[in-house]
Amino acid sequence: MNFNSMKQLTLTFGGLLFAAAMAWAQPGPPMGEGRMTPEQQERLQQLRVAFFSEQLELTRAEAEAFWPIVNEHETAIEQNREAIRERAEAPGTTEREVRTAIEAVAELRKAEVDLDTSMLLELLPVLGPERTASFPRLEREFRKSILEAARKRQGGGPPGGNAPPRRHR
Repeated sequence: MNFNSMKQLTLTFGGLLFAAAMAWAQPGPPMGEGRMTPEQQERLQQLRVAFFSEQLELTRAEAEAFWPIVNEHETAIEQNREAIRERAEAPGTTEREVRTAIEAVAELRKAEVDLDTSMLLELLPVLGPERTASFPRLEREFRKSILEAARKRQGGGPPGGNAPPRRHR
């Protein structure tokens, strides 16, 4: 990638981030349960595509192979997390029911790790070893940047997202 195309890509990504921040800063209807509107979900997806496309330097062919794998993974993870929420919300009343619910949640969490591993193995031929290995770090960076933008937008949270350490009992 030459300097001018890199500069253009960076400016495009910066413009998308700015537009999203401005859009999220606008007051909207109350959401309830922390859910995003379809418009917010679409904006977030656009930011995600721009972020990963730039950071991984995806070619068109790579992007066409990459996004279906990642989107399928996200759908499977969301279904798994919904199953975890359902089991955790209604664990049962007897000791045996509670034990069964805990075991079911543990199995679902193991399944989530298996889903992550499977996705990385599917990405390996598309991205190669180095870019595939960087994917989990990039996911964390993207989530962190979105959370920091949300904190700034809401005017809450400590600067830089550095929360005080949690105390365990």
